[in-house]
Amino acid sequence: MNWDENQISSIDLLNTQPLLSDEIIKQQYQSFISSFQHDERYIYRTPKSIMKINLQHLSAYDFQLFQELKRRPLHVIQIFEQVTSKLELILNVSPISIRAIDSSYINKIIRIQGIAVNASQVIVKPSSLFLQCKSCLTTRILDYIPRSCSNQCSMDPFTIIPEKCQVLDTQYVKIQETFQDIPPNETPKHATLVLENNLINRITPGKEVSVTVIYGIKETHSYFKVIGINSEERDTKCFTEEEELMFRQISKGVLPDENNSEPKNNSELKNNTAYSLIVKSIAPFIHGMEDVKKAIVCLLFGGTRRILEDGITLRGDLNILLLGDPGVAKSQLLKQTCNLSPVGVYTSGKGSSAAGLTAAVIRDSKGEFCLEGGALVLSDGGVCCIDEFDKMDLKDQVAIHEAMEQQTVSIAKAGITTSLNTRCSVLAAANPTFGRYDNYRSIGENIDFGISVMSRFDFIFIIKDECIRSRDEEMARHIMGIHKDSKNMGFLDTEILRRYILYARSKIFPSLNDKARDRLCDFYVNARKNIKKWEKMGGEKSIIPITVRQLESVCRCAEALARMELNENVCEWHVEEAIRLFMVSTMDAVNKGYYIEGMNRKGIVDEIRILCDKIREMLPVGTGRSYDSLRDRLKDYGDEKINRAIEYLIKSEKVVLRNMGKVIVRMP
Repeated sequence: MNWDENQISSIDLLNTQPLLSDEIIKQQYQSFISSFQHDERYIYRTPKSIMKINLQHLSAYDFQLFQELKRRPLHVIQIFEQVTSKLELILNVSPISIRAIDSSYINKIIRIQGIAVNASQVIVKPSSLFLQCKSCLTTRILDYIPRSCSNQCSMDPFTIIPEKCQVLDTQYVKIQETFQDIPPNETPKHATLVLENNLINRITPGKEVSVTVIYGIKETHSYFKVIGINSEERDTKCFTEEEELMFRQISKGVLPDENNSEPKNNSELKNNTAYSLIVKSIAPFIHGMEDVKKAIVCLLFGGTRRILEDGITLRGDLNILLLGDPGVAKSQLLKQTCNLSPVGVYTSGKGSSAAGLTAAVIRDSKGEFCLEGGALVLSDGGVCCIDEFDKMDLKDQVAIHEAMEQQTVSIAKAGITTSLNTRCSVLAAANPTFGRYDNYRSIGENIDFGISVMSRFDFIFIIKDECIRSRDEEMARHIMGIHKDSKNMGFLDTEILRRYILYARSKIFPSLNDKARDRLCDFYVNARKNIKKWEKMGGEKSIIPITVRQLESVCRCAEALARMELNENVCEWHVEEAIRLFMVSTMDAVNKGYYIEGMNRKGIVDEIRILCDKIREMLPVGTGRSYDSLRDRLKDYGDEKINRAIEYLIKSEKVVLRNMGKVIVRMP
């Protein structure tokens, strides 16, 4: 006997009504099937392959039968299945959080929802055994194998006749709490679903489902026997009229009032747009990085996913790479983005493997192989934030190629061959190869990634921690201001913004007009032309390629900007802003590989190397020299080049300044 068999029953001590007989239950159920009307239609009378019964309809038609179902759910459902073999019971009430389920729900019909993380293979399990005695040939139908025969035959005389046994197709699925139900700093709770017959193979890892179940316990294990699947997609796309009115006001740049949830005009936001309001609400306590935040806004809203006539799918989700020095708040941006997304998963590249990011085939407690989704699969329909992307092994980076572009994960392991959806955006953060970004090295030397990975990122931002006094003063004042009262600072509440993003992604599907298409074509041709010119001038190819993928990136960004404004049409302003974001991110990163402060990088680097060699000749290891005398000896090269050479040697830890910068000392 297995732990999930139907051996759970309960008795309501407060209910003194006698139990209905099986025959009466069957008659009342047949009457419900043939007589119930909804909108003057007999919705259950027509034969169907799978009969889906709404329990609210059963309660309205025959409350006594509904109460009997609540008292003895497993037994009554078995009687129902004698009338309709393939049956689903749907309970349309608010789902109960997995975390809130306790012993009071045992043997009760409830509704739960969660994200499937693990699905076993289908197991054929007998529901009743056809037994025959080897001595006297007596036959019996039981759900267990007795040790002795009634005719006093020898011990263990029974053998199973497989072709006459009744069997069930069974599958086990493990789900975890939805991201909205997980309290801060808590690990998600899990539940084991048992699916039988017509319910099997309808839930795959990564899919968020809502199911009607009977909660049971067998020995030390709890389980949920599924009796109906309410929804096989995300069930959070229902919005009230008040919410829709509020969202329309936000799309015009109006901040809603938190007290009564009705929109009001804020004097400070009178001339604002939805773009500026939402950007201000992205990580408001992180100073600066406005263009990075604008790109993250586009990532959260996403473009339009399209399926072409030949079956090819064009992704609508954007991927962004933040490459920057330590301490520039990259990780905080990732966590804020994960928190704002309706579905968000945060992981670190150092502690993640290829299987942990995509999917894995593992053995369960019974030795059977089952499929378990990784971070990208669980992020389906949302955002996957990968920190420390540069710490990932090369084979792990290669594993996410398919997930980032085709948005699927193909598995062919241990006899399991399938494909899982990873329709999510990827926001990754990484440090340069040498810890901090070195202006005097090429982009390929600063980034230790392959071209195949880099081309899959729509936007690549290089964030440098530069020492600029005015900016440092602004940063310090901003950090000190965080400790003050932060209420009414003119940005959206996190929950309101999350619902607004979900509303826009589920209701708005923008498309480009003719002028927008022509502008994008001109931009792509000119960008390719400039790249060829830079490569010819610099004598080397950039590690960041400009291909058709980048044209699609700008297109997706423009669609995201239109969606953010709840606009079905992509206008020229959206395209121009998308091009600007691409120019200050990816194109700027490419430009840094060929130019330093507007001058050819190769020529500057060659001159600096000559100067560095002369400084080393003038300073033996361990000796020092006056900074001014060194500058006098090299004055023919110019002060600017001398300062750059000394700065480069200091960053390389070849020399140090002593006596308040008056003496320069050569290090070993």
